[in-house]
Amino acid sequence: MITSDAPLIRSDYQTGLFTKQALAEKYHVHPDTITNVLSRCEDRDIYRRTSTTGNLLITPYQTFIKEQLQRGDMQATSIFQLLIRLGACLSLSTVTKAVRKIKYDLDMAAIRYETSPGQQAQADWASFKGFSATIDGIERPIYAFFMILGYSRVRYVEFVTEMTTMTLIRCIENAFTYYGGSTKEVLFDNMPQIVNRCLTTKGGNSLERMLIPEFTAFADHVGFDITLCRIRRPQQKGKVERVVKYFKEGLMPMLPKKTGHSLIDLNEQAIQWCDEVNHQEHMTTMEIPYNRLGSENLNPLPRIPYLEDTTAKVSKDGCVAFRGRVFNVDMRFAGIEGKIIDLEDTIFGYFDGKLVILGKRDLPVHVRHQYCHSRHSGKIKQKRSKRIHTNISRWLGGNLPQKISVDWKLIYA
Repeated sequence: MITSDAPLIRSDYQTGLFTKQALAEKYHVHPDTITNVLSRCEDRDIYRRTSTTGNLLITPYQTFIKEQLQRGDMQATSIFQLLIRLGACLSLSTVTKAVRKIKYDLDMAAIRYETSPGQQAQADWASFKGFSATIDGIERPIYAFFMILGYSRVRYVEFVTEMTTMTLIRCIENAFTYYGGSTKEVLFDNMPQIVNRCLTTKGGNSLERMLIPEFTAFADHVGFDITLCRIRRPQQKGKVERVVKYFKEGLMPMLPKKTGHSLIDLNEQAIQWCDEVNHQEHMTTMEIPYNRLGSENLNPLPRIPYLEDTTAKVSKDGCVAFRGRVFNVDMRFAGIEGKIIDLEDTIFGYFDGKLVILGKRDLPVHVRHQYCHSRHSGKIKQKRSKRIHTNISRWLGGNLPQKISVDWKLIYA
């Protein structure tokens, strides 16, 4: 109010008929406010008057911005560069606010991207500040893995206590088991569990991403393509982002406590939550997700699991037995109990905090070549990894298993 009355205050004071006290009584303000108005420059009043209605500098270019947006969904940075070439003296933030407002007026603020059945799933992580689970007597922070099918909108949630590449692989396997198959591609953001590095090309306009070989080998094993969002564009996977928000507002406030949870109980509640929401009508498709799941035409899952984790003890003579075979290990590990990890065609031993290569799995040569880890050690540009189309089911023969329910007590035993 005092900003719009500032010119009147100045004109009244210049007549000499009013004192500051009289002006304060006339305009119902404190005398110090009158002093501040009279001491500041008039340009500041003009800025304050125009800032409430928008930046007046952008007004002559609003028609131009509207025409550019109607031609195609251009970004604010591209429109800003065009305006600079036209000689406009504007900042990027001013153009961004104008583009956002014009998009809202044109009902272009959110263009929904739909996929065909079985084409895409979206995945993401989420953290929960203050929540923890008790693992072996130690309180660990809990996180959650989220996945949603793009066509049917069937959702899947799993609680974890660490976010590593192997944890992500296990969560995706459990999600596909819950769905009964895999999609052609999975959309991720540039999470460190998948992307090792982002490299800028010489021109500085495009990015090349180096993918972690273990994850690309897993993608080849299951049979899906890795699709990555653009840098700093999480809205490209808006379906799973909405699931994360819905889950945080739905299940998490209903938990009776924040600490001391059991991971098995949490995952049982998460699966129960998924079963409930997947049987409710989705507000976008106006259909029940489980009813649309039959139309997804998901790809069958491989019979051999990608990751197998067991416990074994090194004998006194420095050997360890696994699947009827005996592997030689260093004598310094004698008597130490560790884990045997069957990672594709290579069998590893993890003893006393050190990873040891034990040997190769007894698979045919062409199957080993199909699932070797060295094929994706180079740069992967933007979207997907190449896959040899020789299906492992041809070597195994027989029908693949149908949908299997997830037993959390066996997984976390």
